[in-house]
Amino acid sequence: MAKTTSGSPSFKNRASQGVRFFLCQHRSHFKTTLGLTALTLAPPHIQPPAIAAEPSPFSHTLTVPAATAALAARLEARDSATAALQETCSAPITAKLIDTVSPPQLVHDARQLLSLKAHTAITTRHVQLFCRNILLSEAWNIYIPALLLPTARQRLARGHIPFGRALGESFFQRHRLQSRFHNLPFGIVLENRAVLYRRDTKQPFSFLIERYTRAALLPKTKPFSP
Repeated sequence: MAKTTSGSPSFKNRASQGVRFFLCQHRSHFKTTLGLTALTLAPPHIQPPAIAAEPSPFSHTLTVPAATAALAARLEARDSATAALQETCSAPITAKLIDTVSPPQLVHDARQLLSLKAHTAITTRHVQLFCRNILLSEAWNIYIPALLLPTARQRLARGHIPFGRALGESFFQRHRLQSRFHNLPFGIVLENRAVLYRRDTKQPFSFLIERYTRAALLPKTKPFSP
């Protein structure tokens, strides 16, 4: 799938407008929905807000630390976020299943983005990803299980296998909707939102919200090779 060129003037204008719109729309939401605790502490999991009506492709108009920009670039280069994280972890990335329920608004957003009918069955997978015992990221994944291969569904049923590894990176393509670097909960340096498509049929089957911790910025010298 073609990606937008970030150097074009039209891209920069759209991104700048998108950032201003998103921050204006969600400034009060972060204070009321996430609460003071979410802004000052690092809770084990954080409920994501609803997406903006017209998400910006890439909110790079505000200053971003070099390490965070490098993480964003590494994630952008891969369709599988797990594969990108695995490049800097010397042990297999593992998943911890937190919940299988999403806020109603998030489910509504996913159904719209995936163009789903009311009767289409979907599954929520809310997980944290770890390098050994270090929390790297947290993700909310709403997907259509019927569009996965049976082997992938079996792997996901085990709970500890990351989504990208269960499916295999060759199975899907990622279309990034938005990246955010600012006004995030304490300890979170980057939030990505994306839709995954099957490579063979081009069908959208998954909506993702991924939040990355400061630990994801720290490179390891000997990446794990399965």
